Amino acid sequence: MRPILTDECLDGRLVRALRAQGLDVVSSRDLVPSAPDEEIAALALRLSRVLVTYDRGFGPLIPLLPSEHPGILVVPERTPPFDEIVAWVRSVLPLCAGGLAAFGRESLQRFGTRWDRVSLNDNGAGEP
Repeated sequence: MRPILTDECLDGRLVRALRAQGLDVVSSRDLVPSAPDEEIAALALRLSRVLVTYDRGFGPLIPLLPSEHPGILVVPERTPPFDEIVAWVRSVLPLCAGGLAAFGRESLQRFGTRWDRVSLNDNGAGEP
């Protein structure tokens, strides 16, 4: 399973729930406290970790991030329960390289472009 970098805004209980599922999780809060989104996205790339965040503000970075970026997963801040979020993260983690996926959406927005979307539902293969 791909390693994760969590944005500092992520609830500590969700971080613990991800770790409890055996996922390799590091918090940006411990590495670069109060860093801007651009710096956190660059850190995820340097560390080869998928970024998990509540912050939808990473969307404008899509055209700027390289296709080699490990990916960004945007999860809901309040609902659904953490176990549903963790299950979604585990299911999407292998498919998110080079793009941004948001909980409740069925596609991945590829980095380096504004419009290239790939389905996350085609037998888990991430095919268009």
